[in-house]
Amino acid sequence: MTAILITTATVAPGGQDALEKYATGTIALIHAAGGEVISRLRLLDTVVGDGNRRPDLVAVMRFSSTDAIRVFLNSEEYRRQVPLRDIAFSEVHSYIAEDI
Repeated sequence: MTAILITTATVAPGGQDALEKYATGTIALIHAAGGEVISRLRLLDTVVGDGNRRPDLVAVMRFSSTDAIRVFLNSEEYRRQVPLRDIAFSEVHSYIAEDI
């Protein structure tokens, strides 16, 4: 069964350049780890819930398993991307999910 990695993020003021570098490097690493980027989304409007808490971006990625996601996130290659992630985003959350 495949596993899904969902990331939500708020772009930090002045973080756009770091975001572009982070996305380019991380997407290549996802593919190298056997993952697939299903969708990258910019959220436009809140229709249910508190609009003040809406993140700017959502990314949805598919991996072969939850273990594959954990190996990817703990890899040395990905860890080198973390400083860019920290500059790019003022807030970021990632979740492992599966089909129900």
